[in-house]
Amino acid sequence: MKTWASWFAGLVLIFCLAGSLSGQQSASPNSSGSAGTSASQDIYWDSNDPRCSHWYVRGELYRQITANGITVALTLRQSRFKLLEAEAVVINSDLPQLDIGPDTFGALVPRVTAAGASQDEVLEQTGPEEIGKRIKHRAMWRAMAVGAMGGAASARQTTSTSNVDVSGTATDQNGNVYDVHGSGTATTTTVYTDQESMRKTNEATDAIHRRAQDDINTVGSMALPRSTLFKGKDMAGVVWFKPPKEKFYDTLLVGACFEPPDRGCFVFPFSGPQKRGKHAEK
Repeated sequence: MKTWASWFAGLVLIFCLAGSLSGQQSASPNSSGSAGTSASQDIYWDSNDPRCSHWYVRGELYRQITANGITVALTLRQSRFKLLEAEAVVINSDLPQLDIGPDTFGALVPRVTAAGASQDEVLEQTGPEEIGKRIKHRAMWRAMAVGAMGGAASARQTTSTSNVDVSGTATDQNGNVYDVHGSGTATTTTVYTDQESMRKTNEATDAIHRRAQDDINTVGSMALPRSTLFKGKDMAGVVWFKPPKEKFYDTLLVGACFEPPDRGCFVFPFSGPQKRGKHAEK
């Protein structure tokens, strides 16, 4: 996952590019809601549609649709939490106000049964709170493992031997008492903790928890907030989805739907991993 600083720097570029392309498309006579698709219909990203464009930020492909006074630019990637991460920019160009939030976005994998019936798989969203719990859980187990190994490694043992004299008395079966004298070797084993090694172990476990909290903060800052965009305003953020149940699929659709419904749904297609092991964008 990108650090907060690199993610924020990327957003600066994204806002600039999206705003520039939005202005260009808004000025185009073919970019109105009536061009090709009515305002009440879903608008699918198509490279041949003048309302659609694409651009790259640091090698990542962003697809953009501008229609009905709204611009949406979106990219899809795999996150390190085994989730799909949709990063979006929404610009309100012409509307008095536009409400957006995580529930603005949805994702599905189109599927068709053997009988030819549609059986789409709708992907479930995962919020930043759930991701935060995953981060804490992983950090806890990792810290426990590091602590256990460090504790074992910090244990020290010393063994010393010394000569001892043994003296005393012994009584035989007849009741006679005798003096007994002798010598031998005594072995002493001492177990202790190496304080320096334990200090380093504690520092390592503390670092694990600090990095986990930094990751949680980063996820929270990346998440798309629920917002009202007034005319000329924009917002960017990330929405996470659980991956499809099947590893291989042809296409995954990410959509942004706005209220009222006549503003339409902006639908972005992305190619899925194929059995040959390659992932190529359509």
